Amino acid sequence: MNLPVDTFDWPFFALKNDIPRMIANWRGQLGTFALATLVARTGSSPQPVGCQMLVGTDGHIAGYVSGGCVESNLAYLAQDIIRTRRGQFLAFGADSPYMDVQLPCGTRIELAVDAFDEDEPAITTLLDNAENRTPSLLAGDIESGERVTVALNGAVPEAKGEAGHLLRNIFQGRTVADLPVAGQIGQMYWKTYTPTPRLIINGGDPVAVALALLAQVSGFEVIINRSHGPTMGIDHPEIGYRRLDAKALFSEVPADPWTAIVTTSHNMDVDHEILMEALPTDAFYIGVLGSRTHLVERRARLKAAGMDEAVIDRLRAPVGMNIGAEGPNEIAVSIIADLIRTWRGK
Repeated sequence: MNLPVDTFDWPFFALKNDIPRMIANWRGQLGTFALATLVARTGSSPQPVGCQMLVGTDGHIAGYVSGGCVESNLAYLAQDIIRTRRGQFLAFGADSPYMDVQLPCGTRIELAVDAFDEDEPAITTLLDNAENRTPSLLAGDIESGERVTVALNGAVPEAKGEAGHLLRNIFQGRTVADLPVAGQIGQMYWKTYTPTPRLIINGGDPVAVALALLAQVSGFEVIINRSHGPTMGIDHPEIGYRRLDAKALFSEVPADPWTAIVTTSHNMDVDHEILMEALPTDAFYIGVLGSRTHLVERRARLKAAGMDEAVIDRLRAPVGMNIGAEGPNEIAVSIIADLIRTWRGK
């Protein structure tokens, strides 16, 4: 195994859990790699069904599937799967053949581990769909070696030949909404992907900066917008920057169901323009920084502009959870906590 010997001493790789993004970032370096998908678990586990771990041969590793109990063993076993290009189902924990890898509390996890070439159609389609913010289903058959990625646009996807047979066996009359995020049927497995959650921040105050940095390390795709801001954005390669008015912003960066919007402009007129464009969209979270005393005025202006009360009620103001936050960093924590709570449906 060519992974550095200290790879698992401090598992920074586990923080890189947006697998399509990591494949895209490492494209041209991976060649053949393994994807391990948690398809079933019995007992408590830090990671849910559907989580994944990517294992390459030259130190490229991302994601995790347990609390750190199996990752080094999994990375070792994945090398043989990469070499032979033949997938396997592996189990760790209770009743597992790997007696030296036992999980706490009698937990058992089951993984589908398959080898992929970075330029094969299933991966290319997965990355294209991720770039276009289109939900996807990756399905594979360990026995036949068939793999396919299809878009999930509401209707049950169809395909011809072996790929169609694979999809029919996985859905078995279920709708897209009924299909679990991942699973296994016989020698077949699947994993669904939704677009990376995106946060659009309108503003350039200290809270906006702190929020952008915290959101990025929390797994959000981040874009800061300042219509009359400086020419250069934040010096961070993974934080986008726009200098657009409200209409142009949401025309260029449409607010889909995986988007959150927070405005921190401290300007009632600017906030109003953003909210007029943002509130009618499919964004899952829309908030504005400011005191509660301004909320009545904000709502009145939106209503006077013809916005329906039910749409106005989507507004979160003051934005964030009430944790007694003081200062930009703590306020950013309160907003991210509220975003995650909403994103996870809590």
